[in-house]
Amino acid sequence: MKIHITEQQRSRLFEAMQDGFSLDTMVAQGTFQRRVDYCRKMLGMWSGNGSSRVVFDIDDETVLKLAKNKKGIEQNLEEIRLGTEPYLSSFPKIMNGSDEENGLWIIAERVLPAKEDDFKKVLGMPFSDINEFIWCTIAGGRQGYNKYADNKRHELYNKYESNEDVMELFNDIHELYMGFDNNIVDLRAVRNWGLCLRNGKPAMVMLDVGLSEDIYNRLYNPRRNR
Repeated sequence: MKIHITEQQRSRLFEAMQDGFSLDTMVAQGTFQRRVDYCRKMLGMWSGNGSSRVVFDIDDETVLKLAKNKKGIEQNLEEIRLGTEPYLSSFPKIMNGSDEENGLWIIAERVLPAKEDDFKKVLGMPFSDINEFIWCTIAGGRQGYNKYADNKRHELYNKYESNEDVMELFNDIHELYMGFDNNIVDLRAVRNWGLCLRNGKPAMVMLDVGLSEDIYNRLYNPRRNR
């Protein structure tokens, strides 16, 4: 879900940045490493650093995800694609200051790492039920019909049919796998889930959704690139 912010909100968004920081100046650095160095100088130490992207906190609610290489660009563009879908809500939101054309950076909702007991507190369900739903979706999804998986998935739907938050999350997981060709197996690990605050209430969101199966096969899988 894309957020359109006002000029006043935009001003507050960038108040956390050191005076003189400029996205245009960052891009003009010319190389990935120089852009990272520029952000470190102007924004401080990163809060997350992986093989393809580095994350800088802007304020308590937003972060800057800067691509370090082509893989990072692809993942940024994928997160923009998912984060701007109006009918998907279980992903970190993307702000409208992001580089939607080139994917060099995105400004996204700040998310804290989740723990297993957060699912019980926020959604009223154990993490094991999310894990089982993901397994059922994969087993009975694109590979063909699986009676056992289909029955278990219907049991979970019936169990939580009166819980709108859980049903919305189930639907987003199913749509991510079936409609967007994303590999959801990593969501069976709690480290790939986050916790954020929306409208004064805690919400669970999926992390690192930018690594679709297409991106993985083209850029990460050596067997596909021989």
